[in-house]
Amino acid sequence: MGRVLGSPQLPDAFEFDEDELSSSLFFDVATMNTMLPRVSVVIPNWNGRHLLQICLPSLQHLTYPHVEIIVVDNGSTDDSIPFVQSEFPTVTLVKLSQNRGFTGAVNAGIQTATGEFIALLNNDTEAHPDWLTAAMDAFRRRPDVGFIACLMLDYWQREIINGAGDMISSSGNPFKRGFGRKLTPYFQEEQEVFGACGGAAVYRKTIFDEIGLFDDAYFAYLEDVDWSFRAQLAGYKCLYVPNSIIYHMEGVTAAEVDLDHLAKYNNPLLLETPRKTFWIARNKLYTILKNYPLPLLVRHFPAIVLDGILTSAGFHFLKTGYGWQFVRGVLSAIVHLPPTLLKRWHIQRKKRVSAADIQKLIDRGEDERRTMLLLHGAQSADLPENPKVSVILWGDPDDIDTQIHILQQQTYQNIDVLVDADLAGIQHLENLSLGHFTLLLNTGLEIPPDFIAELVTVAQFDNRIGMVGARLIFDPQEIVGWLISKGGTPVFNIQSPEHSEKQPSELRPIFAPLKVVALYRTDMLYQLGGFDPQFEGEIDEVDLAFRARLTGWEAVLAPRAKARCATLPELATSAKQRWILILKNWTILMWVRYFPQILWENGRYIGQLLRLKPHFADIFHNRRVIQRLRNQPLVLIKRWFHL
Repeated sequence: MGRVLGSPQLPDAFEFDEDELSSSLFFDVATMNTMLPRVSVVIPNWNGRHLLQICLPSLQHLTYPHVEIIVVDNGSTDDSIPFVQSEFPTVTLVKLSQNRGFTGAVNAGIQTATGEFIALLNNDTEAHPDWLTAAMDAFRRRPDVGFIACLMLDYWQREIINGAGDMISSSGNPFKRGFGRKLTPYFQEEQEVFGACGGAAVYRKTIFDEIGLFDDAYFAYLEDVDWSFRAQLAGYKCLYVPNSIIYHMEGVTAAEVDLDHLAKYNNPLLLETPRKTFWIARNKLYTILKNYPLPLLVRHFPAIVLDGILTSAGFHFLKTGYGWQFVRGVLSAIVHLPPTLLKRWHIQRKKRVSAADIQKLIDRGEDERRTMLLLHGAQSADLPENPKVSVILWGDPDDIDTQIHILQQQTYQNIDVLVDADLAGIQHLENLSLGHFTLLLNTGLEIPPDFIAELVTVAQFDNRIGMVGARLIFDPQEIVGWLISKGGTPVFNIQSPEHSEKQPSELRPIFAPLKVVALYRTDMLYQLGGFDPQFEGEIDEVDLAFRARLTGWEAVLAPRAKARCATLPELATSAKQRWILILKNWTILMWVRYFPQILWENGRYIGQLLRLKPHFADIFHNRRVIQRLRNQPLVLIKRWFHL
């Protein structure tokens, strides 16, 4: 296997000639076991006999044959040790004299393990029979992957996700993908994630030799996030594998309530305890100070303070009553700053990736948070089962007949077709009679038969979705929508098709779709007045998207909807239109916050701004209308900027 630039060289996983094995007359299961790499399953335990009686029997039914099970007892005072010794004599039992926390226990287990792979498993879990088989198959297929995040489902409600890989936000707040959501196709695809929850993860043992074990200073909580961060800095990838399934009793090992109470009430606040609040507050700062590259630490410092510390403190003061424990955790991290900075020096010295690579992981985390906001409490749009779609064809009149023939082959039949070569009708909606959705479609595009059906399916997912874009493919790249800078410059979001195929295939937030192919909720168009003629056909869809977002509508990409074009659409963004966009839509706080970027990107076009003086009355009248309709705070608006 060739070495990937910026990534460590990883050993290939259990390569063998399957044809040779199957043709051998002497091949049996025992032979197979010796050829597969051994997986050491490490289970930390503290007074968890009642949990081990669920966890350990499930491991006896694993379909992966070459497994070593290690239970590390953290000085339990119940009958955990005699229970394991009598009921599971083949299990390796490591006895610690005192409770050394999650980190101390798993580190002792890793040092005891003899396998080439290490699997960490909480004692409050039940393993699916194919848990390790799926994980090891992923290692075989992806030799570039260093560790694997498993799909953790709720033990009591097995269609609810407990975690589908870990991500991290710009404020340093880690979060579990999909926590509390239903298991949908969005979470049933493999993809690279930031890290793996230590409650159910599989690692190549060689990585521990390079970057070290879990940090004993953490004791419990976020030690897996810290380790994942160190692994990412060293160039090791983490893959989420949805077929590697664990059922998890969230918080049972730490919550100060009994298992039956948690199962009955399923209240997240029951999972909060004073000790947990202290450890998470302290360990989150440990993780940020140790691992954030300096440019990112400076860049995200406001978010770390405002969102990562102050907002979390407010939550604990107002919701859980453990506000002072949170403050104690922050102060403890500050007191231990010298040893933390020494660890930082060692970590950053071994770094193989750039700050830009880590920023990409953070950006993916922010995208995931936006997606989760859409998925959270999603409601079906208040539309009929088969809503009518009005297709407005625009562009070259010579191609209209060809495009109408293509539309006749669509599997979605409830459509009507209007021809509006220059889209003047979208500026005067009162003259049009439109269906529930309005699809703008340029005549120069090739679309497959299921194209409109894919767009409508995504649009009906939630009643806040007002705009749906498609993947506009032009070899060898594709456009998936508009991006916009803090200074007001719109640009195409251009990606390679390979990159898009790796992204989630159900729902993906974007800033704005391109009007060459965009599906709009018609009631949103009427609410906002359609396209603004002041833009003279340039970036008017970006202006519409900004107004829509200010009033609470969302824009998403339908990844399965692909349209092909022969050439790249023209990127017409004159200084005049950019000034109109900024003057109309930027709030006062946005002007104050982003004024340096606005001046940097548009300062040389002050002459164009002065030429707009005759139109100021109309522009600012429209601005007043928009700002009166605005219902989105700045904290959400700022997340739209991707550059």
